[in-house]
Formats: sequence, structure tokens, C-alpha cells
Amino acid sequence: MSNGNPFQDRQPRVEDNPRIRTPQREAYAALATFAGNAGSERETGIVLPVGCGKSGCITLAPFAFRSKRTLVVAPGLKITAQLYKDFDPTKSDMFYIKCDVLQCPPYPEPVEIRGTNTNRGDLDESHVVITNIQQLQGEENRWLANLPADYFDLILFDEGHHSVADTYEGLKTKFPDARIINFSATPLRADGQLMAGGCFIPTPSSALFVRGTSNVSRHLCSTRERSNTFAARTARRSKSPLMKCAASENRNPISAGAS
Repeated sequence: MSNGNPFQDRQPRVEDNPRIRTPQREAYAALATFAGNAGSERETGIVLPVGCGKSGCITLAPFAFRSKRTLVVAPGLKITAQLYKDFDPTKSDMFYIKCDVLQCPPYPEPVEIRGTNTNRGDLDESHVVITNIQQLQGEENRWLANLPADYFDLILFDEGHHSVADTYEGLKTKFPDARIINFSATPLRADGQLMAGGCFIPTPSSALFVRGTSNVSRHLCSTRERSNTFAARTARRSKSPLMKCAASENRNPISAGAS
């Protein structure tokens, strides 16, 4: 890796940035607080419905943690490609440029693990590694076998409600000191298991998905403590205003932060 690391050396423009949506801004602030609390749990989550800027939150998260090297894990190839595009500094519509988060280079260096096209040297030169979970499966997976336990200090799971599955748990074990952030629109899996760790629901999502506490939008709340409420709310999700978040956000005249 080069001497400089933009995640550690640069300050992203988030708080006063009109191109950053309110849920993204609040999620970033919550993650920065979580990152700075040495006594907090290792793992937490961000709940954002589709259309409320989840991909943008993922690109901002490594700055909140001043990450040395971040691993971003998506559930499939399509989402992986989109996330890589959001980090790719060769693209004029990458998130940091499109949303004026960083006004000039240097940008974090991304690399994608896909097939056999990536080598260890590529990873060593990167600040963020993007891949899909299938690339990291198997007891003798070549990536997991060859990377040291401290290689990543931050792991971001997109569609994080899957992160209770064995393959995801294996990643957490392989990199024991990495902080874990789960991003999802649906924190309750189809089999009834809840997304691991705590959970933060930014506004306007929080105002639309009340879980028995009036200020849930301002706190990292334990999904373990709220599991019964989550299950009940999810069962009634078709009636919940939460599902209207994407539609209401699409009426926002600032569309650049939609990623």
C-alpha cells in the first residue's frame, strides 16, 4: 500500500454536504460515534430501505473508522459490480466525486476480488477490497488461507441480514479484530434469524419504523433486545410506512446522493 491512506488522512465532506441525504448523514455520524467508542460491541448494523442511499453509506463508512483496509462483501456479482463502481476513481460518477465528498485526489484505492484476475499484490496496494461472498467460500479458500488475521480492520456486509450464515461467521473468525458493520433493508431473515449485532435506523426511516422507543433514530439499539418487536413489525411490513421511504426520498430534488 502507498504511504498515504485517504481513509485516515482525509476528511470527507458529509455534515454540510447538500448532496448527502439525511439518512446517510445520520448513519455516518452514528458510525463515527460507534468507531470512537473503544468499549462498544464489535458489530452493529445500519437499516436503510432500498432507495435511501445504502451504497453511499457503505462508501462513507471506512472514513468513520479511519480504516487501514476495508473489506466490502456483497451477496452477488451484480451488487459487487455496483459497489466497486461507487469506489472506482476512474469513473466520473463514483460516489466521492458525484456527491462532492472528496473534491480532488487522492481517492481510496479499490480492488475487486473476482475469479483469478486479482493477485495478492493488488490487495496489498488497495485501501478497500470489494467482493461477493461466493469468492470467499470454502475451508481452503486461497484468499482466506493467505491473508493474515489483521489484514482488514473493518468488514462491511451489504445485505447484512445474511451475516449470521456460516460463511459470514467464518470471515468474522478469520479477522478477529475487524469491526463489523451490517447494512440491510431487511434485518430479519426469511428463516426468522435477526441481523447480528446492534442496529441503527436513520431518519426518515426511523420515524417510519418505530420499535417501542421514541428516540430510536439517535441510538444504536440491540436487535437482540428488540427481536420480538422486529418480528411483529416485519410481519406487518406491507402496511408499514417504512416501505414508503424510497418513494418519499425519490421526491428529494437532490438526486446525486441516491447511491
